[in-house]
Amino acid sequence: MNRRTKKILKLKEQKYTLEEISNMVSPVLTPERIRQIINKANEDSLSFCIKHKIAFKKSCPICNLEKTYYLSIKNLSFEELSDEIERLSKYDRTKETVLQRDILIRRLRDDFGFSFNKIGKILQRDHTTILWIYHSKKNI
Repeated sequence: MNRRTKKILKLKEQKYTLEEISNMVSPVLTPERIRQIINKANEDSLSFCIKHKIAFKKSCPICNLEKTYYLSIKNLSFEELSDEIERLSKYDRTKETVLQRDILIRRLRDDFGFSFNKIGKILQRDHTTILWIYHSKKNI
């Protein structure tokens, strides 16, 4: 980001209008051009997800995935979750599947009150694995 763009963004944060910024920075720049510069700078800027330790442009893709999956299973009964449980019981280490399995474990423990041992049997995993996942992913 160049100095002019930084100056424009700083002035915009100080609540100056586009017209005022245009006059302060350069009379050659129109308010419309100032708006375009601000929009371009906002598109290019990255945010950082502290939870997942990744940089992103608009919103954290992992947070979006977690939220979408959680909302899709939130109101299902244990019987309705059987297809999900069968799918997530298989050995699959893709990021998406691991996140979904973590969310399912949290749901089985918190919402249904299942023991770690029972969740382990359901997902065909050792109960200590379930225990580790549950306690290491508290902020899902």
